[in-house]
This record gives sequence, structure tokens and C-alpha cells, in this order.
Amino acid sequence: MLQRKQPKRIVSVQEDRSILLNPEEIDFVFARERKVFAAIHGKCMELKMKLYEVEEMLQQSGFIRFSKSVVGNINQIDRFELSFNGNLCVYFKSGSKEYVSRKYVHDLKSQIVEGGEYNDR
Repeated sequence: MLQRKQPKRIVSVQEDRSILLNPEEIDFVFARERKVFAAIHGKCMELKMKLYEVEEMLQQSGFIRFSKSVVGNINQIDRFELSFNGNLCVYFKSGSKEYVSRKYVHDLKSQIVEGGEYNDR
């Protein structure tokens, strides 16, 4: 664990171009229609990775599972609201929002209470 490095960049694909993204700027990563996208500043950028690969790669950068199809950056969370059904609605600093399913609420709350920045070193 001590030798694991944080990723400096993650590659997204747009048309015929590869675009480098800083993990700290990504709000969340989600899977839709068998593709994986990164939400950054209100834009969706396609990634050529599986969601579990992104989760493993970005875990050291403060990313945690929000639901079966979403991995979010806890360092970009601005606020959250609890729903009656037990889900959380998370609002990011960029203005984006995403939902955390009940299964993952406890883990997210634990990370936030421990100081926001996720460091498992």
C-alpha cells in the first residue's frame, strides 16, 4: 500500500482525440449503456475502462462507490441531502448532483466524518 502511487492523469476519449483529465477535477464516474463516463465541470467524457478499474485506480484520490453504476469524488462534494427512502443526493462544487444508494450511504458518511480526503497510506 505504501508503494502505491496516485494516478496523475486519466485518459478520456472524444472523437479521435485522447484527452488527459486530472482525477481531482472529476466529480464522479458513471456507467451507462455499457460505456463509462467521467463527469467533469458539467461535461461527460468517455473513458475506455471498466467502472471497477476506474474505482481501483482512483481509490487513493478520494473516490468511493456511490451506487452500482457510480463512483464519486468525495473531495468535490459541496453538500448532500437525505431522502425519505434512505438515499443521499450529493451536490458537487461544480453544480452537478448524483445519488448515493442506501447500500453505500454508511461508507460515504464514514469517509466524510473522517475528514473528507481519503488517504489509506
